[in-house]
Amino acid sequence: MCLPENSSLEAKHVNKKATKKHVDRRPKKSRMSDIVRKPVVYPEVPSVPEYTISDAPASPAAKPE
Repeated sequence: MCLPENSSLEAKHVNKKATKKHVDRRPKKSRMSDIVRKPVVYPEVPSVPEYTISDAPASPAAKPE
């Protein structure tokens, strides 16, 4: 690479990109109670069908007045 005489390279190393910087600066778990903490176990949500099939004839939806 050929640089002009009057230019200089100021950067000595590359900067961290966005994700690496966020990971580097995130809060760390320093207390033992935080380090050994297990994830919360939530009760299972019952599966509800999104729709039901009906034998009744379709009726038009009422328009709000």
